[in-house]
Amino acid sequence: MASADLRDELTCSICLSIYSDPVTLLCGHNFCQDCITNVLDAQGASRVYTCPECRTQLQERHSLKKNTTLSNIAESFLSANPEQEVSGILCSNCIHASILAAKTCLLCEVHLCANHVKIHNKSPDHVLIEPTTSLKNRKCPTHNEVLKYYCSVDSAFVCASCSLIGPHKGHQLDPLEKVSEEEKKQLRCSVEKLTSKRKETEKKIRTLQDHRTMEQNNSAVLTEKVIDLIRDVKGQLDALQNQALDEICRQNVKTSAKISCQIQELDTEKKGLSKRLGNLEDLCNQTDPLSFLQRLKSNRDDGSDNGNNSKYDVNRMAYSEKVQISKLVHKGFEDIMAEAVRQLDVLEVSNIVLDVDTAGNNVALSANRKAASSTKIDQDRPETPERFYYCQVLSINKFSSGHHYWEVDTSKSEFWRIGVAYPSMDRKGDKSYIGYNSKSWCLRRWGNEYSAIHDGKVTGIPHMASGGIFRVCLNYNNGIVSFYELCMPIKHIYTYNATLTEPVHAAFFVLDGMLQLLT
Repeated sequence: MASADLRDELTCSICLSIYSDPVTLLCGHNFCQDCITNVLDAQGASRVYTCPECRTQLQERHSLKKNTTLSNIAESFLSANPEQEVSGILCSNCIHASILAAKTCLLCEVHLCANHVKIHNKSPDHVLIEPTTSLKNRKCPTHNEVLKYYCSVDSAFVCASCSLIGPHKGHQLDPLEKVSEEEKKQLRCSVEKLTSKRKETEKKIRTLQDHRTMEQNNSAVLTEKVIDLIRDVKGQLDALQNQALDEICRQNVKTSAKISCQIQELDTEKKGLSKRLGNLEDLCNQTDPLSFLQRLKSNRDDGSDNGNNSKYDVNRMAYSEKVQISKLVHKGFEDIMAEAVRQLDVLEVSNIVLDVDTAGNNVALSANRKAASSTKIDQDRPETPERFYYCQVLSINKFSSGHHYWEVDTSKSEFWRIGVAYPSMDRKGDKSYIGYNSKSWCLRRWGNEYSAIHDGKVTGIPHMASGGIFRVCLNYNNGIVSFYELCMPIKHIYTYNATLTEPVHAAFFVLDGMLQLLT
């Protein structure tokens, strides 16, 4: 009923069909563009233009403006009701009036309005369907009878005569109603499955939308937190600056007082030395030997000290003050940064130091334990349970929480692995290679090939390094190990997601050349 009412609203009163390119007159009535154009052209001779619907006289023939909204509604209606797409199927029996057909009889091949449907033959042979002009698709091309059965052998629609004679004789034939119901049943199952799948998809969409909203909220909270933190850090830096400047001023006053005291003492000493010098000069001018020797003996007995009696070392004082100021500023910076890290849980750079007790005897370590080199010279280290048999080494550092990263210069080696490992991983045998067990995760370069390896599973990476400096990022709490190449811009190489159950160490394998830690 709703479809019929909508059809009436979408029917042009001139052609009695669904609107085609509808336009609107000044009086508000709508017509097909071609229909109203023909009417206005016919009225042009008298130069009196009226609306065919309400007979309202138009002052002049205005340009016709397309009703876009009505056009879109008409197109949507035709798409949803393809059987009614034909331009007004009229009743075959209403020859004196243009009445739209309500049904089509396949047997009689006539279109019937609502009134003629009531008086039409009600026998089963007279199949009534929605109005259509596509009658050929409804009848057997051989016998010109209504298609009533479906041949499952030939996957064809057949008539009653086809079931008795012809190529379909003896085949399994099912009434179209039965086949239709079975197909609808399967479609309903598919609809149920698709509906369920759609609900799951909608649920995932809502979950992602909620996650996006949460991330946006987190981003807003983090933004505010960072702004507050930076503001607080600036305040602390200002306070630290004032404290350092006050300390510098205090030290300057203290040092100046000490230096003034020393200058005063040295000035007194200078006067004594001047007096002593004058006496010696007079003594040198004595011509009488006895008087000279007597005065010389007297001068020697007076106990005058010619040495430097300074109690202060100016250079040592200045150095001591600088160290004290430096310690004050350094400690202040450390406290401020530690608090910032605590508040933001930011990524911390780790000062990685290599553990010689784990290094294989074909790995040479630098004096500062920041570089590992492949060597053919046996390092003759004692064999212990912690020592690798192969050219590998772990860090002294171990991590059991937080966010950390370290950087490695690999430019002097073409065969290496970098990553993380549990301390419980094997130290001998094939399973002791980094990445070839369940207790280590690594990025590997083997010549010109890059790959990620964990538990023996090798994942190729289509990547060519440009600078050879890599960053290893560890988020222990979330079990994330990521690798980045430090170039412009920074390139993400690979990320592992794992459940970490032990503390992890930075792990290194070097078969040629050298790996150099930059942090």
